[in-house]
Amino acid sequence: MVYFLSHRAHRDYPWLNVKKGQQICKVLADSLSDLLEWGKKFGLTRPHMSRSGIPHFDLWGNRLVLLEMQGIKVNHKRLYHRRVLRKGK
Repeated sequence: MVYFLSHRAHRDYPWLNVKKGQQICKVLADSLSDLLEWGKKFGLTRPHMSRSGIPHFDLWGNRLVLLEMQGIKVNHKRLYHRRVLRKGK
């Protein structure tokens, strides 16, 4: 299963061309294969690794359209914390 976490950037990320306050969405999944399968549909092939070692895709700017095309609402913070972060502990 794939999960989405939407948040606002809490600082500038110049290497991503993201300014403080811009929307970012993290795309996570129960398994790496689920994540790669989801990303493959949109030409995303290289997930990022968070400090905790959880692979994910970061979407921002015009890449957020990928979610809108699927009708995905990107504000699922509780789902992210309950299903993904606790799983890694």
